[in-house]
Amino acid sequence: MANEIMRSQESSPHLKGSHKNWRDVLRAAACCFGAFVLFSVVILIGGSQVQRLLWSSSDFLVRQARQPAPPFQFAQVLIDPSSLNMDQLPPEDIVASSTLTTMAAGFPWSRSVYADAIERLLGAGAKLIILDVLFPGERVGDEELRAVLAKYPGRVILMANYLEDQAVDGGVVIRREEPSPSVVAPGTAVGFANFWRDEDGVVRSAPFRMERLSGESFYSSPAVALGLLKGEAARDALPDSALFIPSIDGLAPNVRVPLWQIFSRREWAAQLKEGEVFRDRVVAIGAAAPQFHDEFQTPLGTYIGAGLHLAALGAAWDRRFYSIPNQSALLFFGFLGCVVTFLTWLLIKKTTFKILLLLFLAVASLPLAVAVLDTMDWMPPLAIFLIGMTVSSAASVSADLVAEGRERLRTRRALERYVSPGLTREILDHRAEFLQSLGGARREVTILFSDVRGFTARTEAGDPTEVFGELNEYFGHMVEEILKAEGAIDKFLGDGILATWGTLGWLSPKEAATAGIQCALAMRQALKSLNASRAARGLEAWEAGIGLHSGSVLFGNVGSQTRMEPTVIGDTVNLASRIEGLTKALGCDILISESCRELAGEITVYRSADLVQVIGRRAPVHVFALPPESFSQENLSMHEDAIRLFRSAKFEDSLSLFERLTVLHPEDKLSAIYQKRCRAFMESPP
Repeated sequence: MANEIMRSQESSPHLKGSHKNWRDVLRAAACCFGAFVLFSVVILIGGSQVQRLLWSSSDFLVRQARQPAPPFQFAQVLIDPSSLNMDQLPPEDIVASSTLTTMAAGFPWSRSVYADAIERLLGAGAKLIILDVLFPGERVGDEELRAVLAKYPGRVILMANYLEDQAVDGGVVIRREEPSPSVVAPGTAVGFANFWRDEDGVVRSAPFRMERLSGESFYSSPAVALGLLKGEAARDALPDSALFIPSIDGLAPNVRVPLWQIFSRREWAAQLKEGEVFRDRVVAIGAAAPQFHDEFQTPLGTYIGAGLHLAALGAAWDRRFYSIPNQSALLFFGFLGCVVTFLTWLLIKKTTFKILLLLFLAVASLPLAVAVLDTMDWMPPLAIFLIGMTVSSAASVSADLVAEGRERLRTRRALERYVSPGLTREILDHRAEFLQSLGGARREVTILFSDVRGFTARTEAGDPTEVFGELNEYFGHMVEEILKAEGAIDKFLGDGILATWGTLGWLSPKEAATAGIQCALAMRQALKSLNASRAARGLEAWEAGIGLHSGSVLFGNVGSQTRMEPTVIGDTVNLASRIEGLTKALGCDILISESCRELAGEITVYRSADLVQVIGRRAPVHVFALPPESFSQENLSMHEDAIRLFRSAKFEDSLSLFERLTVLHPEDKLSAIYQKRCRAFMESPP
């Protein structure tokens, strides 16, 4: 019957997980739709958390995307700690350069230093200089700086700056700070220096234009640079602000030099090749020393202000801007992730394959998203798509697990009408192997037979209701111990139990034998507890015999077309039954065959019980008993010596030892039986 139930369940499209079944389709659709509704609510009310997730996703894609490729290279001249300290140059080198002497006098420097730097770089063939230094108010050296700016009109960009001031009413007033008129020459280009960070402190967008209410436009340094290099039409075509992909390819390490090097004759000749490294490059001069705090975090890493101006210029030249999806697009991509999950659950049967396919699609979506960003300049919401897949997958997996649990419970209840709960568990856990084995399989197993002594006499004299009540109480205790030991109850034989270990091949022979012996010991203790309860109720104690044997059996279905059940057959089963039958004759409650003992090893204490000649076997079978708990190691040694003397036909010496054991343990029936045997053989030698 177990076989028929399992096969009928297996033939059900629902149990197979066939997503062509309408219930599975509706369940998957409901899970994905519910996940989308939950997901949509999170998107709509998520606020800053959702925004931070989108930022993290877009930053990741920006790092994978193609970077800008302007037709020129960049260079940075850094106002770094070495340019401020000037302790790396010998005094004679500093004295040899008036500019280095001025720098060594201490910061802030005379503005003539910047004039000398401009002269040096443009004279070496630099294409354009972005001077990322603010010049508010009049200072020493203004005349020199103004003169060099007049000499190179349209070749140097100075910086303006937007500042936030506190208004009287508590608000914020934006104020534009221009370079001092004392340094600005006719034709000098000026662009504002500001970059604004997002809420997480990362710069992702470049501002190119700010307009006054009067309509007058002010351009940023990168926008002004683009106009000087490519024409005002290119500058005017720029958006007011744009998310951009920074360019770092042009920032070669050998063209990131400290400011002092361009004034050192030795460095100018050796390292900078008489300024040749600056030829045809756009050069940015800016602060790099920590005390200036002129660093900006971007998706591609940390940039100083001068580097960020160059990066924005590169993006503007190559139009490496991108737009972000609106809220409707976010919801669509979340819905798309749910649809992908739904189709996967609909078309794929095995949960493992579903998960693997979804993982593959998640990984494959990355290069696709990068390709969209590179070709369409649009940032696909990859994180939203993946979250849609994840949420709907989690919902679908949970629903599948619940449905599978219900199905397993339904199958379990049906099976438990015909087979033991232990076997039911094994069947459900290893369904395919079980169905295959029902056709017939040879197994190395351990068999346990248990039988109540004197039960037949009780059934003849007792009340049927009381007899069955007491028998079921006994079975309840014994079955519980068998199931705890992971045994399978093959059948009930009146007042007897046939239990097995290893029939389905998931226990090794050693594990099966060990579990069987441990179960027998537990059944002994359970019977003691039951008898104590019965004594308190004025009922007679139960006695039971248990026989254990390990060996090869045939396991499979037996019966007819209308009634079948899985069972074990073979000589091992017969011998286990006969060993149980010897428990009464030998006065022992538990007997174990030699093969079972050898497999299990010394997991408990054994004592030799008898050599039994079994019909159909040439050699006698050595059986062992589990001694009473009151037996000491000395008693056990005395018993083994007595058995050895008995088998050596030294019956008088054996009798003496068994008599001593009886004095120590009057309840030991096995010693009394061997005393009778010794006396009988002394009177009539074998």
